This record gives sequence, structure tokens and C-alpha cells, in this order.
Amino acid sequence: MTHQRDRVEAEPPKEVPRAVVSLRLDKNVIREFKMEAARRGLKLNECFELMLTTFREKTS
Repeated sequence: MTHQRDRVEAEPPKEVPRAVVSLRLDKNVIREFKMEAARRGLKLNECFELMLTTFREKTS
């Protein structure tokens, strides 16, 4: 499991701008997204997809 996560972090998806991937997220922001994901019943990976989508919308 850890190996797979490391590989994913090392190779960000092509469609995600590198600036978005390299953003350092405030702990409160991460907590907020985790809470939102829990409310929606999302898995953790879906939570991160939600975060990336949100940042894509804000940075475009």
C-alpha cells in the first residue's frame, strides 16, 4: 500500500498542473476537506480528487 502511494506522489497525473500538486496545504484546509468528504461519504482518494478539482477551479 505504501509503495503504491509513494509512486502516485512521485508521478502526479498529467492533467493536474504542477503548481496545484506542489501547493502546501494548511492543516485547517485539509481538515475541512476531510470533514466535507466524511459528510459526503467519500473515500480518502475521492477527498483528494475533490481538493484537486477545487484548486483547479480556483486557479483557472
